[in-house]
Amino acid sequence: MEPKKKKNTLKAGGINILNSIKNQDEKTIEKEFEELMSSMGIEGEHREDMRRLSYDKKEQLLNSKKNMDKLEKKKKKHSMAPEEYRTVFMSAKEPIMDTSLIIGLRVYLATSPLEWAERFIDGEGIEGLLKYMSLLNISPTTNHTVGTQELELVRCLQALINISKGVKKIFSLEMTCQTLCLSIDGLETETRHLVSQLLTFACHHNDESYSMVIKGFEHLWKVRKSKNAFDVWVSKLLESADAVLDLRVKGNEEDSLDLEECLLSNFILVNSLISTNPSLNMRVACRDELEKSGFNEVIEKTSTFKNSLMEYQISKYENEGLEDAMGIEEEYSRFVTEEVISVEQAADTLINRVISPDDREDLLTIFKDLLLVTPEKWSTINPLNKIKKALPSIINTDPKHSYIGGGFQDKESSEHRDNSGCDDLVSRMSSKFDRDQELDIFQSVIDENKDLKSRLNKAQNELKLLNSQVDEKSGK
Repeated sequence: MEPKKKKNTLKAGGINILNSIKNQDEKTIEKEFEELMSSMGIEGEHREDMRRLSYDKKEQLLNSKKNMDKLEKKKKKHSMAPEEYRTVFMSAKEPIMDTSLIIGLRVYLATSPLEWAERFIDGEGIEGLLKYMSLLNISPTTNHTVGTQELELVRCLQALINISKGVKKIFSLEMTCQTLCLSIDGLETETRHLVSQLLTFACHHNDESYSMVIKGFEHLWKVRKSKNAFDVWVSKLLESADAVLDLRVKGNEEDSLDLEECLLSNFILVNSLISTNPSLNMRVACRDELEKSGFNEVIEKTSTFKNSLMEYQISKYENEGLEDAMGIEEEYSRFVTEEVISVEQAADTLINRVISPDDREDLLTIFKDLLLVTPEKWSTINPLNKIKKALPSIINTDPKHSYIGGGFQDKESSEHRDNSGCDDLVSRMSSKFDRDQELDIFQSVIDENKDLKSRLNKAQNELKLLNSQVDEKSGK
């Protein structure tokens, strides 16, 4: 027995209605697809090829376009106008802004048309950004969220500096370098890397921006209340150098690459900060401050990296430091020989040069011993003449040589650093005049004066005894 066939309950009229709806949908799809191709600028043979696509494919493309339009509308609904960022930044009293908002700003600055970025600049967006950033880095960043925001803000500044209007505005604001310097010890390695690059750019941009960098480090010194001007900066460099060495010991050299790049960028900043300054005295003072903060230790550690670019920066720092040290000596010699024209002026200059308490005590001892020479003995002993004869052995040094370990070495050979423990060239130059050596030269004069002092005391005691005896006899 044959199975019963299912009856088709769909009536002929129903089929006609469905066909009509389908035809209507196809017409709508075709019309919308033509509009889509026109909006996309598809013409000619390419347009004909697109028309031959199946109905389903055309419908899929149209739906995809509609979804993209919806996302774009949603994006515009939740996005901010460039002028509105200033209000958000300026109204913040604490660093509690949504990180996604700052990331969004960075993306807009990097991807939006130039007009958008210029509207941000003209709307005082940079001022607002720097103001909010100063809330983040007034103290060293330790919180990960704050560290991320700090990095994103620095990235925003990096994007703005690539715009002519942006770089002009950024370096017209004194707070720019002050705020950047406060992030020189930022939590994220990339933050410190980018900050050093931006400050290096400022050093070379123009004289005004260079002065702002100097003031920025002074601001850092004041805000963080460190002992020396560069303590905060050098401390972070030393920490990074130790981290690199530790990673290398563990065999994780690849993990240390970012830190090495950051250190290299900071060395470039060091040399830019010093070399760009036209004042010899300021360059020497800047190196002195760095060395007080322990920069020589950073050099010692980074010298072991076997990084040619790092070695070049270290060599540049040391060799230019040596040249400046010799320049200071020449300038001081010229001052003494040409401008010091009175005993009083010479005495004041000498006293001002002697800074440490021990040195001042030694100088006072020498003065006292000289004063003990009685006027009638001065012409016969002539202590000043003896000192005058002894001085050439100290001051007649060849400026083309550097002092190393009690002897002198050719400049050519001194350019190669001895990584086994010698101090850097600048430190060796600054310690050239050894205090003990100077005192030894004057020792013969001092000993002679002390002998005279002893004789004088003995004579005074005998005189007192004689007067006492005379008084006793007179009393009788």
